[in-house]
Amino acid sequence: MLQGFGPSYVGANMLVPQPYDPQWTKIDDGIFNAYPPPPPGSTVSPNSTAGQIAQVIRRSGVPVPNGPVEWNNPTTAATLPITPSVSTNNPVLNGNRKRNFLAVQNASRAATSADVAPDLLVNFASRVIAGVAAIRLSPGVGLILDYIVPRDDIYVAWDLSAATGTYTQGGSITQGAHSPDGVPDWLAPAGGGGGGGVGFVGHESNPGL
Repeated sequence: MLQGFGPSYVGANMLVPQPYDPQWTKIDDGIFNAYPPPPPGSTVSPNSTAGQIAQVIRRSGVPVPNGPVEWNNPTTAATLPITPSVSTNNPVLNGNRKRNFLAVQNASRAATSADVAPDLLVNFASRVIAGVAAIRLSPGVGLILDYIVPRDDIYVAWDLSAATGTYTQGGSITQGAHSPDGVPDWLAPAGGGGGGGVGFVGHESNPGL
């Protein structure tokens, strides 16, 4: 027999929540595992720690569960391909001070175990130069930045020095940017992206953000 704070149950009934069972939190309102509201008439003293925290949250306007401010995701993102002929002289993404997410993936793959697909080189603020340090992404490897995201121009280049045999060459780059009012004005091809390069323009409606 199961003993607890609520009624006692035996056999299979001990595993089945009843119309109201304090051992299963709040289930009598049809919402499983939802914490019950505070008892009627309960108050939190403004001078208590909980009361002071609640006042700070209300003044800051930070979205919180069941709080007065509704959560609204401020990020808009778009994904573009990195082609075999992408330009190495022009940025695949122009600088963007609203950038808050970046993902770069080398989707190249070899046809057989004897073949070798090319690496993808990524550099910030200046173009990739042979022999100079850059972020190297092997086939099938990706880079994701979502906490501290550089706002610089982003350049890419394919390293074909070790590639051999039969392979599929390509990749993608995804940029997210702060745009609480909807589609941002940076969703457009980057200027001067000759050679098959793609990108986003970097100007913003409010550069101060």
